[in-house]
Amino acid sequence: MDLTPEQIAGLDQQMVDFERRVADAAHNKENAYYGHPDVVAQTRTQMQAIRIRAGLAPAVAPPSPQQVAAEQHAAAFSLPDELHPNMVELLNTDRAPLESLDKTALADAGKALKTELGATEYDKLVKDATLYKPLTDADKAHKRTLELYASIGRRNAVKAGTYRR
Repeated sequence: MDLTPEQIAGLDQQMVDFERRVADAAHNKENAYYGHPDVVAQTRTQMQAIRIRAGLAPAVAPPSPQQVAAEQHAAAFSLPDELHPNMVELLNTDRAPLESLDKTALADAGKALKTELGATEYDKLVKDATLYKPLTDADKAHKRTLELYASIGRRNAVKAGTYRR
């Protein structure tokens, strides 16, 4: 059966409208589908059969409430994989005095930060920060830079499934 693009769009729209009514039935007692999961399943099957007879692939099943919740949560609480340009500018401004130091003074600043944080914590921050990007000596001597880079490095590595403590 050959369908025009308008007919295909009509079938797609019917499926969307049906799923919208089913979603509404979850909390609207006056909806015809309220309390009738058998009717919903039967109607869904009939609509899939119409699509198959028309030569269209079955429509993708609607997302489960858990999938919708997970997507909404990810959208609401997402963190960027990169620092915001304003934050990069702030870090660059904060690090500017360190970057103007010679190698010896910069190494001393790094040692002072390592002493302040403790060797274990400092080494962990450096390791995690390098997961985000290669570090300069000024980066290694600046606490805020290390902490931010480490947090993004850890997050990206966890997302990729490669983070090891």
